Amino acid sequence: MRLITFLGTGNYAETRYTFNGQECQTRYVAAALATFLQADEITVLATEQAYTSHAQGLTEELERLQLPRPTIRRIPSGGNTDELWQQFGIISDAVTEGNVAQVSFDITHGFRAQPFFAAAVINYLRSTLDTVPAMQAFYGEWRRDEATSPIWDISTFIGLLNWSSSLQSFMKTGHGAGLATLARQENAAIQKAGQGERPRTLASLAESIRAFSDNISTVRVPQIITGKERGSASDVLAKIAQSEAEVRTHFMPLFPVLEQLQAKLQGIPADSLFSPQGHQAMLELAKLYVSYERYPEAAIVLREGWVSLYAETQGADEQQLKSDVRNNMESRWNAAEGKDSPERIADQIRNVRNDIQHGGFKEKDARNPANSLIRDLQILLDKFEAKLKA
Repeated sequence: MRLITFLGTGNYAETRYTFNGQECQTRYVAAALATFLQADEITVLATEQAYTSHAQGLTEELERLQLPRPTIRRIPSGGNTDELWQQFGIISDAVTEGNVAQVSFDITHGFRAQPFFAAAVINYLRSTLDTVPAMQAFYGEWRRDEATSPIWDISTFIGLLNWSSSLQSFMKTGHGAGLATLARQENAAIQKAGQGERPRTLASLAESIRAFSDNISTVRVPQIITGKERGSASDVLAKIAQSEAEVRTHFMPLFPVLEQLQAKLQGIPADSLFSPQGHQAMLELAKLYVSYERYPEAAIVLREGWVSLYAETQGADEQQLKSDVRNNMESRWNAAEGKDSPERIADQIRNVRNDIQHGGFKEKDARNPANSLIRDLQILLDKFEAKLKA
C-alpha cells in the first residue's frame, strides 16, 4: 500500500492521533497514518518551502517509527496554469507508478488547490485507465486543546466519483449496468456492516435498472413498454417508489436523480402496444433514444410505432406480434403511407433507418451527412407526434 501525503509549512505540534482504536504519538499525521495503514511506500508531495520546513523532520520521524523511507517529490505552489498542470502530472505519476494495488491519500496539509487536484486526478484516472489502484482518502483533525486528535476516513467522497460517473452514463446514454453494479456493491457493503436497519429494497432497484438498461441496449420495445406483466420501465418506476426512503438514507448520491429518472420514464409504460396509450409510449421511447443520442434505436422504434398504428384491432399483443399479422399491418401501412401517398412517410422512415443501419454503404446514401440524418429523424418524430394528436 502506498501512502501519498501532502506536506505543508505549519508549525506542527505533537499530539496523539487516533484511528479505529489505534493510537500514535507524533507531530506528523502522515507518520501516524503510515503506522495505522501499514504503508509499504510513502510518497511525500511538498513545495520548496514545505520541503525546507519539514522534509528532514518527517524523514526522521518515519525512521524513528521504523516506517519506510519516504520518496519526496517537489511540486510547484500552483500560482499559475502551468504550475497547476505540473501539479496534476506529479500527482498522477505518484498514483500510477509501479502498478501499486492500493493508494491512500492524506490531504490534511494540502496547500491551496492540492486536495482538489488529488480528487481531479482520481476521477481522471478512473475514467481513462483500464485498471487503477484501490483508493482511500484521510484527513487528520489536529485538536489544539485536547490530548487526542482523530483521523477521519473520507473515502466516501472517492466513492462519490464512482456514483457520479455511473449516474452520468445512465442518465445520458441509458447504459445502466455500471450503476446497477455499484448499487449492488454498496448494498452488499451495508448488509455486511450490519449497522442500523438494513435496506430491503435497494437490491431490487438495482436489478430493475439493470433489466431496463439491457432492454434499452437491445431495443426490446415490448419488454420496455409492457412485458409479460409490466414492462421494465414500469418496474423501475415502481421500484423507485418503493425504495425512495432507503435511497435517501443509504444511497444519497442516487437520490437527487430519481426524480429526473421518473420524469424520463413516466410516459413509457402502457398496458398494450396496440392502443392509443401504447402508440404514445412508443413515441416517448423514440424521444428517449434521441435524448440518449442513440439514433439507430430511435429510428427502429419510430418505424415500429408507425406500423403499429395500422393494427386492425386494439390489445391482444401476443396475437398482433405474430409474423403474418405483423406483415399485414406493414402492408396496410405501405398502402396508406408509402409511395402512392402524398408525403410517402413510409419511404422516408425506411430510407432514414436503412441509411443509418447500413452505415452509409448504400451508394445513394454514402454522402448523406450525419446532421442531415438526425434532422430528418427529428422531423419524422414530429410528424408521428402530430399524427397521434390528429
